[in-house]
Amino acid sequence: MYDGVNKLLLGNDWFIENFFQLIFEPDIIAELNIDKMSQYPTESIGEQNQQRLNDVMWKIHFNDGDELYVLLMIETQSNVDRMMALRIARYVINWYTYLEAKGDTKKGLPPIVPVVFYNGTKPWKAATKLRELIALPEESRIGSVLMDAQFILVDGQHEVRTGKLPSDNVVTTLLRAVHSKDTKEFMENFDETTRFVIEAGQSEEFLDTIINFIRAHKRFDKSEWFKSVSNQELADMASIGIPEWEQEFIQKGIEQGIEQGIEQGIEQGIEQGIEQGIDRGAESKSRDILRSLLAQRFGDLDTAVETKVERASAQQLDRWLDRVIIAPTLPEVFN
Repeated sequence: MYDGVNKLLLGNDWFIENFFQLIFEPDIIAELNIDKMSQYPTESIGEQNQQRLNDVMWKIHFNDGDELYVLLMIETQSNVDRMMALRIARYVINWYTYLEAKGDTKKGLPPIVPVVFYNGTKPWKAATKLRELIALPEESRIGSVLMDAQFILVDGQHEVRTGKLPSDNVVTTLLRAVHSKDTKEFMENFDETTRFVIEAGQSEEFLDTIINFIRAHKRFDKSEWFKSVSNQELADMASIGIPEWEQEFIQKGIEQGIEQGIEQGIEQGIEQGIEQGIDRGAESKSRDILRSLLAQRFGDLDTAVETKVERASAQQLDRWLDRVIIAPTLPEVFN
């Protein structure tokens, strides 16, 4: 269902620029003229040579004008493919055969960098080099002269866990959203991903692609809420800007608390005022967020619901905020 989404994602030049920061060291990126890269049609090598992979090929020029091909493959299966290195070796050989037939090898074979983008829940433990698949006697030294045929593996879950992802990068926040542990962590990273997309001037259609990529790869344990929320509802949730609201209300609470404490004229009053201000500011913020999410999911709120939200305790608000995205109906939010 989402095969086309994978190609749309890795076919976006802005996203690919961010992706290259993940797979290449800065000194390699410095050798490349990223501004002149172009997508190369993978259908060109002929249907008989096509592999059952979600593949996108980018042609990039070195600063001196020579060409580099980056072959990006998205592995959509949840299980690790033990023979992936063989599949990629065959695929790359097919590309070189095609380029030779076109007469594009007069200066030698251009470099092709194969990259496998994997987002399964199981750790990738399969070979990333062809020669690692070849059976050899334990003490044989012949392995050093066998064909390597290595590919770059981007294991999304592993990259998130090791914390080696580049900062200020949309690929980083997207992978963190896909492999988030709970709803709160997901929404924080989805919010950041949406911010990157909007600030880069990307289209609403591309934001849809981002959300559909998450739908294709995200595993929400014991929860169906993500399936019941539309792409537009998710985008609206991200536009709320919860972290910014929290900071604003906490600051207001602190300022109000200080004023109350000063008026009382004693140090204890100041401390209590600060605490009360923070608590009231946080509660007010929680009420506003809950009203907004309820309206987005279930439509205009009647007087009874407004009253229930207004009179709720801090503990009730926290509980309802946890349920508003999961609950299929309005009454179940409050049960």
